[in-house]
Amino acid sequence: MQVDGYDIDIVIQGYPGKTVCHGGLGWSTIALIRGRNRVALVDTGGFGVRPLLLTRLARRGGRRA
Repeated sequence: MQVDGYDIDIVIQGYPGKTVCHGGLGWSTIALIRGRNRVALVDTGGFGVRPLLLTRLARRGGRRA
C-alpha cells in the first residue's frame, strides 16, 4: 500500500484476543514504512515473534543480525 509517498508493508498481521502461544492480548500488527529516504518499523512485536519478524524482514531486503 502507498500513502503520501510512503510504502506501507504489513510484515506480520496482528489480531486481538487470547491465544495459547501469545498470551492474553494477541499480537499487534507490525508494519514497515519506507519512503523519502527513511525507514521505520512500527511495533516490533514481542520477543517470541522475533524469529518470524527477522525472516520476513530479510525477505523484504533487510539484513539479519
